[in-house]
Amino acid sequence: MIYPDYFQAWAMEKFPTMNNIISQGIAGLDLAAPFTKGGEIFTLPLYKSLNDLTTGMQQITRTTTLTAETMSDMEIKVPAVERGDAIQFPGYDKVKQGIDPNNLIGDQIATLISNSIQTSAKNVLNAAFDDTAGVLETTHKVDYSGIDDGIISTKAVGGARFLLGESGKNLVKLVVNAQIFADLWRVGMSLVPASTFAGSSFATGLVPSIAGMEVLINDSLCAQRADLKYPCYLMGVNPFYVGVQKPLRVETDRNILLAGGTDIIAFTIDYGIIVDGVSYTSTTMNPTDAQLLLAASYTKKKASANIEIIQLLINKAA
Repeated sequence: MIYPDYFQAWAMEKFPTMNNIISQGIAGLDLAAPFTKGGEIFTLPLYKSLNDLTTGMQQITRTTTLTAETMSDMEIKVPAVERGDAIQFPGYDKVKQGIDPNNLIGDQIATLISNSIQTSAKNVLNAAFDDTAGVLETTHKVDYSGIDDGIISTKAVGGARFLLGESGKNLVKLVVNAQIFADLWRVGMSLVPASTFAGSSFATGLVPSIAGMEVLINDSLCAQRADLKYPCYLMGVNPFYVGVQKPLRVETDRNILLAGGTDIIAFTIDYGIIVDGVSYTSTTMNPTDAQLLLAASYTKKKASANIEIIQLLINKAA
């Protein structure tokens, strides 16, 4: 028979390591997000950054009385989505033949969860950088495809990294499509110890690096666009927020009349995802993947310099 607790533990053990955006340090995972079951919008209560204070450091003399500046509240709203699926096993007695379906499909369910979250991340990201209405379109995007040969280079990466000025030093990851990764070898990408990126890298041993940034491959986030350009992303540490209240719920049933006894397993997960510094403004609850793509559903909440992600558009080398 199916053991839901065992099944849940197995899938959740595998889930973080299978999810690229989490295992690569692109997204921070919050396993106690402040929302309830059922596709609601929840709020992350924050204070504005000290960098947003207007007066700067104050001069101190023997007669100075410092003026205390008020830290104002900032709320970032996150769309919570609920996703799930169900499968059935006709003749589940295969376990008697030495086949344990719990083990066989635990990994696959973890992969399904990972793919769902990564699809949501891609859509939220594409909405933020939408060519006409994205909240980060005018401040955090560099289209290098029409400059020189439009191919990725240290010049292109370096220019994009400091688009927002000195805060570019906080961008430590370059996320690219596998096709662009191949081009990077031609322009000076090298292998350096992972310890070079201590505190921001989940890797060990030697990792690829260019322009002082760790290079990661993610074909989902960096899929080729309809205009044949490839988006690359320069990122700080965890520029995505992924919040999960109940990582995985598993329920089972059994139909004794079907195929000599058929076990059914249903699994659901609630999670919320947002680009750090961007807030969800739509009132649509439990948005579909298509609804997550709507640029009009988001607004920018943090100062531009404090949103640590840049989109770089480039061409693939011929």
